[in-house]
Amino acid sequence: MRWRAPPTAHPCSEQPSLRQPIVKFIASTLAARIIKGEGGACRKPHGRRASVRAQRGVRSRAARRQVARDLVDLETVLIRNGGDEGPVRLVDLSRKGFHARCADLRFARGDVVTLRLPLVGFIPGRVMWGLKGCFGCQFSVPLDERTYLRLLARIRAQTPPASPSPAG
Repeated sequence: MRWRAPPTAHPCSEQPSLRQPIVKFIASTLAARIIKGEGGACRKPHGRRASVRAQRGVRSRAARRQVARDLVDLETVLIRNGGDEGPVRLVDLSRKGFHARCADLRFARGDVVTLRLPLVGFIPGRVMWGLKGCFGCQFSVPLDERTYLRLLARIRAQTPPASPSPAG
C-alpha cells in the first residue's frame, strides 16, 4: 500500500501523517472540532479569534437576527405601558420589530410599549434593549409579509429624499 499525503486545501480536512508531529495533529484536530461545532459544517474564517468565538458560542448581532432589517426614517408616536407618550424616530424596521431613537424617554429591557404605524395603527411590543437615546423592540405579533411590504412602501413614500450636498 502506498502512502498518500492528506489534502491540504482546508485545515479541517487534515489527517495525521507520518511527517506531522503528534502535538501538531492534536492541536489541529481540537481546533477543527471547535470550528466545526455540533453541526459538523466548518465555519470560516480560521484563526485564533474565530476559534475563541466558536468556543464561547459568540455570534455577531447580524447573525443573531431572525429577520433582515430595512432602513427607514419615520417620526411617529410611542406609548409606554404606564401611559407616557412621546415622539420617536424609527431608524430601521423589520416584520418582527424595530430600532428607534428617542431623546425624551428612557427604556429598559422588558418594558411594554405600543407603536403607531401607518396602515397598521397601534401595534404592541416589548423592549429588547435600551441605551441612552435609542432602543430596540420586538413586536408581540410579527407583521405578515404583505402588510409589511405595503407599510414599507408607505413609509418610503412619506420620507422626502435627502437633498444633495452642495459641491464646493
